[in-house]
Amino acid sequence: MDAVECAVTIQRTLTEHNAALPAGRHLEVRIGVNLGHVLVDGERISGEALDVAALLQRLAEPGAS
Repeated sequence: MDAVECAVTIQRTLTEHNAALPAGRHLEVRIGVNLGHVLVDGERISGEALDVAALLQRLAEPGAS
């Protein structure tokens, strides 16, 4: 739950920050929270959570909550 609350706080803060900036200077991010396995093998990271995150990233609009 902390991860979701953190993501919402970041999105709300960015929305407030962006309101004072011209459109070309807005910072918009996609934040996904996924509960799944992540495997770390040295420098290599893999797992089902990363697969789902990569798929969702293509569907999410930056700045949306």
